[in-house]
Amino acid sequence: MAWIYSAGCHCPSVHRREAKIRVLCVDDEEDFLSLTRTFLEAKDLEVCTALTGMEALTLLDGRDFDVVVSDYEMFDMDGLQLLAQIRDRDRDLPFVIFTGRGREEVVIKALNQGASAYIQKAGEAEIQFLELSTTVIQLGGRRQAQREVADKNRRISQILESMSDGFISLDRDLRLTYANRVFARLARKPLGEIIDEEFLRVFPFAIGGGMEDRVRQVMRTGEMLTYDIRHIVFGEPHWFRVRMYPQEGGVSVYYVDYTDQRKIEQQLIEHQERLELVMESADLGYWDWTVGDGCMYVSEGWLLKIGHDPGAPHLTVREWNSRIHPDDLDNVQAQIDDHLQGRSDAFESEHRMAVKDGSWVWVLTMGKTMEQGIDGKPTRLMGVIMDVDKRKTTEIALEESEEKYRELVERAGVMMVSVDLDLNITFLNDIASTLFGYKEVDLLGRSVLGTIFLADPSTIVDMQAMVDEVAANPDGYVVREFENRVREGGSLQVSWSSRAMLDDGKVVGVLSMGTDITDRRRIELNLKESLAKYSSLINDVIDFSSVGILIINQDLRVVHANQKMEEYFGLKWSRMIGRDVKELYRENLMDMLDDPSSSMSRFMSSDRPLSEVEECTLHILPSGERRERHLSYRGQPIRTGHFAGGWFETYVEVTDLKRIEETLQLANRKLNLLGAITRHDVLSQLSSLSTNLEQLEEWLPEEGAVGLMVRAQDAARRIRRDIEFTRLYEELGEYGSEWICVGATARGFAAIHMGRLFIDMDLDVLEVDTDPLVERVFQNLIENALVHGGSDTKMHVYMTKGRDQVTIIFEDNGRGIPDDEKELIFRYGYGKGGGLGLFLSREILSTSGMEITETGEEGRGARFEITVPSGRYRFNEHK
Repeated sequence: MAWIYSAGCHCPSVHRREAKIRVLCVDDEEDFLSLTRTFLEAKDLEVCTALTGMEALTLLDGRDFDVVVSDYEMFDMDGLQLLAQIRDRDRDLPFVIFTGRGREEVVIKALNQGASAYIQKAGEAEIQFLELSTTVIQLGGRRQAQREVADKNRRISQILESMSDGFISLDRDLRLTYANRVFARLARKPLGEIIDEEFLRVFPFAIGGGMEDRVRQVMRTGEMLTYDIRHIVFGEPHWFRVRMYPQEGGVSVYYVDYTDQRKIEQQLIEHQERLELVMESADLGYWDWTVGDGCMYVSEGWLLKIGHDPGAPHLTVREWNSRIHPDDLDNVQAQIDDHLQGRSDAFESEHRMAVKDGSWVWVLTMGKTMEQGIDGKPTRLMGVIMDVDKRKTTEIALEESEEKYRELVERAGVMMVSVDLDLNITFLNDIASTLFGYKEVDLLGRSVLGTIFLADPSTIVDMQAMVDEVAANPDGYVVREFENRVREGGSLQVSWSSRAMLDDGKVVGVLSMGTDITDRRRIELNLKESLAKYSSLINDVIDFSSVGILIINQDLRVVHANQKMEEYFGLKWSRMIGRDVKELYRENLMDMLDDPSSSMSRFMSSDRPLSEVEECTLHILPSGERRERHLSYRGQPIRTGHFAGGWFETYVEVTDLKRIEETLQLANRKLNLLGAITRHDVLSQLSSLSTNLEQLEEWLPEEGAVGLMVRAQDAARRIRRDIEFTRLYEELGEYGSEWICVGATARGFAAIHMGRLFIDMDLDVLEVDTDPLVERVFQNLIENALVHGGSDTKMHVYMTKGRDQVTIIFEDNGRGIPDDEKELIFRYGYGKGGGLGLFLSREILSTSGMEITETGEEGRGARFEITVPSGRYRFNEHK
């Protein structure tokens, strides 16, 4: 704890203004002395009398007086002799000469020797005694005020010297006008040598911290200033909280060293970073849902992933559910309900979720009940979320691929409190008063036990032990944490730093400086509990995951391996920890392909710099096994936390997927071979059939027979065209994509139809990334328009530019397409020509993400628009 003395506070021991003024009257005339006493006591003064100077000196040795009133001529010594002896003892005690002698030389001599006033016993008694009482009251009141100020200053000095933190006063030139012992120790000089010295010369560690500017600011504005600063003190970094208070002629500066507190805070941050590292490295997020309030906490990485601002309020359950795919929401809710109703021990769900860019990704969410209410129902659920989109997308793609192939086959702040050694409160500051709910006057003189401290046996023993330890080590500090009471109920957790209060080298009490650590203790407990729960959950997820996980340090040695890696390597994890990972690979994994170009050989020969994410597929045969495996490998560098500079690796077995892929590829090759052989044989037979039909037409001149021959030849041509279509459809996508110049390609076909086809010059710089068969699309659109539109049909080919796309337009002035046929013309087999041209055109364009539609008006011509998306076009300005 740390306290600062407040000028408005007071304690019973310094309430001198409320006591009577004590007067010592000295006169050898007993009757007059008695009269003087009676008159002064009538003025509410406390009077003590003496008949001789020696008796007066004896009384002064045993008691404190505020004023001495003495006669001049007395039996054993005169008033001036008594004054001289009193001044040897107390130079400030008010002394009044009250005598009948009125010689001028006596007055002058008395005043020169330090008399406070001179009053003659002359004239009316009432007037002279009124003058005497008035003088005594003024002098006595002043004496009491001076004593009170001196006592208060002494107590302030005790408090400041007993503080565990530094306190100084600076004038306008940044010179020290006061410094307590803490700052003297920092300067390694006696206090006498640093007072009136420049602060930055005595304490050079503060240079560059903006001290002078801030002092000027406080003196200019008259407002308190608080800031934190880091200083290197005697070679060690220290964190200070500095408070500056304006005072007449300068500022007061209070330094609180909270280096230890900052270290604790840093440790908490490091624990959190370790947890975040494990989650991030494993591509995991975690969530915490309090069932009753409808809100859930989600780790920052996943908030960013789904497009929620981490600085915004906690995500509501409704917001979270709104990001789940509508088709999956009912199933997810049903699984959660099963768990909430006790029908399942945990809940697990794979579903789609919307991320920041608006796309859907597959996630795996797992969780279970962590807290229950008194009725046994879950009140708090915690769990993890993992991005499994790549695996799930692969599974779905395989399913779709299987379906496609199957179809093709079928169709072909700080408190301060001081106590005495009996634990009675002698001082507390405003902060302590406010926090504990008491007024200062309510606590002064009362025991701390039963007021701001508990009065249970354990606290009593701990408090007494603290006082004994402070008394045994007056120059040291004792730090303890206590549960403190609040007047209106409740409690505070406070860290108290206590040291001895000294008076002339003797321990007279204890000064304690306290910091409210209630929130910190609660956070520490919650964080400790959360870390334990999260760590347990993460360890379970990692160790029992169906994904192999390996953590490697910067020396490429294994520091963690889960159960799945034990299966892949055929070793217990205890035999893997500390091993060089490459040595581990060479001894326990054998590549199926025994040549330098194999995936495993390339993987092992690489230096594998730990800088970027690496992904590949390994084809391995674990030692001791006969079954080959395919592993999908992903390595990611660790940039923060305890394992910074290391490597986080995951291995997913894709053996079954690889075999399915190889099986489908083999089936596809067989189908292609079968199709090629079939086409070759059918085309050969069609050639023979056509030749024979032509000869029959020459031999059979009858009109009916010729018609039959013509229809037979048309059927043969259509069969040939259909067979040719199957070849083109099979080649679709086989040659990949390349950049095609639209203008040059269109102009090649325009040369055949001179004067009937017009091409925009802008098309000469437009290039599209597409299947080379796109040339067939352009040819088909041009020939359809010019051949079937009549001799007067003309065509215009041009483009328009949009925000994220380019549209290529083929427009003619022919008959046009009816509205009810604009989609039908793209179907297989529709139209007089069999519909193969436009059907194949749409299929060719779709492989590159392009679309074709007919937007013309019937009677005014056809208009075909080909939309090219962003990334599939460019403009070559050099052409």
